[in-house]
Amino acid sequence: MDPRRAAPGALGWGPRVAAGSGTAAELVYHLAGALGAELQELASRFGPEATAGLVPLVVRALELLEKAAVGPAPDSVSPTLPSLPPAGPVDPKPDSGPPQLQVSAQQAEVELRRLREENEHLRREARAGPQEERALLRQLKEVTDRQRDELRAHGRDLQERSQEIEALQEQLQRLLLVNAELHRKLAAVQAQLRAAQERERERELPRDGAREPAEEQKQEPQRAPPKDLVDASRQPSPPTAEAGPCSFSREELEQILQERNELKTKVFLLKEELAYFQRRGGNAKGHKSSSSNGEPLKQRELLTDHRVPGLLLEAMKITVRKQRKKIKAKMLGTAEEAESSFGLWYRSEAEATQAKTSRTSPSALGE
Repeated sequence: MDPRRAAPGALGWGPRVAAGSGTAAELVYHLAGALGAELQELASRFGPEATAGLVPLVVRALELLEKAAVGPAPDSVSPTLPSLPPAGPVDPKPDSGPPQLQVSAQQAEVELRRLREENEHLRREARAGPQEERALLRQLKEVTDRQRDELRAHGRDLQERSQEIEALQEQLQRLLLVNAELHRKLAAVQAQLRAAQERERERELPRDGAREPAEEQKQEPQRAPPKDLVDASRQPSPPTAEAGPCSFSREELEQILQERNELKTKVFLLKEELAYFQRRGGNAKGHKSSSSNGEPLKQRELLTDHRVPGLLLEAMKITVRKQRKKIKAKMLGTAEEAESSFGLWYRSEAEATQAKTSRTSPSALGE
């Protein structure tokens, strides 16, 4: 506490000094002014509640010091402290003995020391409060920043997965439409095949009926005499069979069977693609397919990537087309068609020009 903050007459302590004790009285009044200034500063900073318990004790100690320094002057004690109420009952009998003065001075020093310690403690708490608040705010800011970054990362991941799921759903819808179309064509071809088989069966029935009379006629000339044989040879032979109804030829039946096998092959490949996309839909990130027929499907996904160079894209198209032809040849039991290098080059050039105009889908690239 700096004694220069307040004048000796602060807080109503007047410069009344008795004869022979001017130095001690001035010191007491100066101390009273300094304590009053400190208590006012504490009250203005922390509120009146912070100094409510200190004011009565300080007043009591200053009264004892004033009595010891000035002497018995009961009429001069009350006007000296107009702004500070007394903390307790005041002893009306003055303490005039030297031992009592020493005890009161020691009590005042102890009280003053305790007040100084409390003042330092309050100041340390006042300085430590903003630092703790700043540290707490810093920690809260770090936690909120980390959580915001995690939420943004999760949001990006969810957005990517939703885009992949939408693409897979579009592929699934397209494959379902193609599958329904192929099933319809397959049903039509099967109906045509059944009708052709029925017509063939109806045409074979008259042939079987005509073969029996012809065989009987062949056996009768062998039993007849020579004259009958001559007459029979002169007569024209009857027709073996009547003209049957209109039916498919053998080439047409082979073509129908070939189309049927091709449709079955397409249905098989589409089922493989559908199973692959269903597995991809179950797990957005996907795993590697273990079946050998899934390799053209995985390669077909790479064809839509804009980062793949044009030359590598053309090579991958040719490889996918060859693999599809191999699968189709194995399913149909036919030999693979050998293509010339000029045909491959011409087809790749045509597809390259088509790819510049519009982006091709995975199914179009495979076919």
